[in-house]
Amino acid sequence: MDTGGLDARTRALIRVVSDVVTQREDELEIHLRLALNQGWAEDEPIETLLHLSGYIGVPSARRDAGGVPGLRRVRAEGT
Repeated sequence: MDTGGLDARTRALIRVVSDVVTQREDELEIHLRLALNQGWAEDEPIETLLHLSGYIGVPSARRDAGGVPGLRRVRAEGT
């Protein structure tokens, strides 16, 4: 939903963080693809997960929500 208050990159960041925190692995892969297609640099998704891990814990950012595995699958597909 675009209300004009946030740019596309910020909305993408919110979606990725929300997916990790709520452990929605399938949606995370979709939103990672969208983020990369909306101009995220190649290192931004991993930087986001690394930063987030300090708040929700490394296991949650890495494994529980599919964070790193999901990112690997998206990278392998080439978005």
